Amino acid sequence: EPEPEPPAPEPEPEPEPPMPEPIGAYTPTDAIYDALYDAALGSTTGAVWLDPARGSDSAAGTQAAPVRTMAQALSRIGGGGQIIVADGTYTITERGFLNAATTSQGGQGHSIPSGSVGQYTRIRAQTRFGVRIVQTAAAYYAATFNVGSATRVWIDGFIVEKRWGGSSS
Repeated sequence: EPEPEPPAPEPEPEPEPPMPEPIGAYTPTDAIYDALYDAALGSTTGAVWLDPARGSDSAAGTQAAPVRTMAQALSRIGGGGQIIVADGTYTITERGFLNAATTSQGGQGHSIPSGSVGQYTRIRAQTRFGVRIVQTAAAYYAATFNVGSATRVWIDGFIVEKRWGGSSS
């Protein structure tokens, strides 16, 4: 009796292609857009600086000594305050980066202060498109940014990438 042929080996999974750079090569025009970005968002005086990679929640919240968590940064501002997120790539899971949904709803229960006319509460990247947030799990209420019932909140300068289920968007 002939020996059965061994099963064919399973094909190697295709590697995930590298993510393209969001804005390509830096051009002189980009310098103009960066200046407009900074001008539109105004002064950084009094802002709370957030750096999830190197910050400490017991730090002063300055550019030189940033806080580590969004909850701590939010606790230090009132309506019309500003949080500046240090440039970098931050990977998050199902609870989101800024999420007012309660923890029982899958959020972080962040209390986001409302701004007022002409004085928005601002959460911005240090530089235009300098912060990439990679969300690696899907869940109900898992919005990367969820301000809940807060009004007049300005979020700007972030690139958000969702990766789960074998795809990214």
